[in-house]
Amino acid sequence: MTNTGQPLPLPRILLVDDDLVQCTLIQCSLDPASYSLTVAHNKQQALELCDGRFFELAILDYELPDGSGAELANTLRKIYNIPFVFLTMVDDRKRAQRPIELGALSYLVKPVSPRQLVIMVGNAFAEIEHRRDLQKAVEIHGAIGLALGIIMNNAQVSKNEALMHLRDFCQPRNLSMRAVADQIVAAYDDYTKTKHQKPFDLAKVLRSVN
Repeated sequence: MTNTGQPLPLPRILLVDDDLVQCTLIQCSLDPASYSLTVAHNKQQALELCDGRFFELAILDYELPDGSGAELANTLRKIYNIPFVFLTMVDDRKRAQRPIELGALSYLVKPVSPRQLVIMVGNAFAEIEHRRDLQKAVEIHGAIGLALGIIMNNAQVSKNEALMHLRDFCQPRNLSMRAVADQIVAAYDDYTKTKHQKPFDLAKVLRSVN
């Protein structure tokens, strides 16, 4: 293997926030030797930047001058496939969970401390890497892909959400995703032989997994 001596590209982060003080704080908190940070101050600027380059993570303010952070997050997820975290002024636990429901990897309530920010970003990239590993597992083992399709159809969720459901089921039980996928596919095969006389009960299948 030839070593070119070229440094690896830094992870690219898109920060979208109209608060100039907050932007400066974040820029000073994130080590420029570890991350490449690009700033947009509204939704339109963010979308224009995404059209021209790839970002591995977006840090979004929940309230933007030309639209909600939720709207922008939905676009980033569906069109650009960019994971995101939120910064929010909401200091109410129930309402603050809304970013997670939108698919955010995490969120912080303003004012954000530099230490909190660094930890959140580091955890977000660790989760992104973990999801990439899961995707590789899906590509390598066909049964996992088939099981995800079954979960997607049964729960009416996206492929990524189905993958997270399968992972969240397996990890606390110390189960192999491949083994669980095999059982889901086998159960669905049995179900198809009944000519769909009753709905496929995924929850029942998972309860029987051992």
